[in-house]
Amino acid sequence: MINRPPEHAPEVKRKILNQLNENRDYYASNFSAQYSIDSYLSDMNRDGVVPNQFTYQLAADAYKVKILIYNEGYDLTKDIHI
Repeated sequence: MINRPPEHAPEVKRKILNQLNENRDYYASNFSAQYSIDSYLSDMNRDGVVPNQFTYQLAADAYKVKILIYNEGYDLTKDIHI
């Protein structure tokens, strides 16, 4: 599971990056010539890189779970455009 002590972070990160590396065709539409899958993998392999929405999707796919993120200070109405 993803909710583990910090010492398991490298294992979790490796599983997430393997998900992308092993399923390149499936995720290819998320990348461009300017920012390739290899660039993303290289960036995410560095320490201190903060996960983004795509990283959480990879995690959900790798662990076959749904991930819901709740941000108490985020105003959802500001993103609604009518």
